[in-house]
Amino acid sequence: MFTKSHSNEMNKSYFIGLIFCPMLLFGQITATDEAFGKACACFNALDFVNLDQKYITTKADSCIQEALYTNLTGVLKENKTSLEDSEGMLNVAKLMHEYLLENCVGFQQFSKQMATEQVTEVKQKNKSSIGLLYSFSTNQQFPIITIITEDNEALEFIWFREFDGSTRFMKGLKGYENTVVEIIWKEVELYDVVTQSYPFYKEIILIEELKVVEKKERKAWLRSFEKGQRNRK
Repeated sequence: MFTKSHSNEMNKSYFIGLIFCPMLLFGQITATDEAFGKACACFNALDFVNLDQKYITTKADSCIQEALYTNLTGVLKENKTSLEDSEGMLNVAKLMHEYLLENCVGFQQFSKQMATEQVTEVKQKNKSSIGLLYSFSTNQQFPIITIITEDNEALEFIWFREFDGSTRFMKGLKGYENTVVEIIWKEVELYDVVTQSYPFYKEIILIEELKVVEKKERKAWLRSFEKGQRNRK
């Protein structure tokens, strides 16, 4: 038999339980958030300086796989998908990528390093030219970006297909008129509807911004180019 004091203690415990249980439930982390957090912790623990470059991608894959498989059932359930649902799994991967890119310093370092390596690889496989952005023309078969080199040479490059960062120039060179760039390009043979021939073009693979010059420096650069053009006539 319980005494009155026992009854009061039980009521008090029950009351406290009613208060704290919802708080504990509210504070519980989801399986998806837990996976994203573990992936980030793994990336933050990587030593990008001393880690052998050829193992970086393998380590990155390991970080993501181990994080997801900690509670894969929970992640799949929360995102209403399955291992057989390729579209659903791709959506989970996109969510993780967005989270890590926005919130994880280690992943940001990893992404930057991978991008640098890719640019280096692209440069090794293709040709490059450096110069001041001069003009953007859409009056021909393909959009053409022209630069002026330090040797007063005008070089034309065609925008045949999308390249990394190409959206910068969707409205022409506005905002980039004073920019010195390095254009990585390759030679392609394309059909010309006007001449009905197959001339060679310099196709843009990548455009890297090197520096921004002052307006007076741009004017001096162009004056030197125009003077060189007159002297050649």
